[in-house]
Amino acid sequence: MEMSRRKFLGSSAAAVIVAGTMARGKVFGANERVRMCTIGFHGQGGSHIGELLKMKDDVEYVALCDADKNVLEAGVKRVEKEQGKPPKAYTDMRDLMADKNVDAVTIATPNHWHSLAAVWACQAGKDVYVEKPLSHGIWKGVNLSRPRRRTNA
Repeated sequence: MEMSRRKFLGSSAAAVIVAGTMARGKVFGANERVRMCTIGFHGQGGSHIGELLKMKDDVEYVALCDADKNVLEAGVKRVEKEQGKPPKAYTDMRDLMADKNVDAVTIATPNHWHSLAAVWACQAGKDVYVEKPLSHGIWKGVNLSRPRRRTNA
């Protein structure tokens, strides 16, 4: 079976998120999983959900976030069907960032939201995976590195 670049990167992203969360000093027992949320999933974020749902022993979707209520509703149904219980649904990522039940987020919003969503997630103490491009300018990239360094996220 051939593996495409996209499939490899999607699988790698899921592994990096789980490994990164475990390496941060959290001790996982036999029944503990990384509690995930994907922000923006009408496009590439749908792949994040699909790949992470395959990791049933290590990952649990506790939330989803998308500004489009129709996309959000469909995502909640998809996750509920796959894992047996629905995740919380958020249309505003600021509300999601306050949710202490979320350990890590994947960000696949429109490109101009990537940096700000990542900054907010780092400030909230979440582990972060962001689709490319991380930022559209040096200023945004530099500002993203500040909370990451401060929080070690």
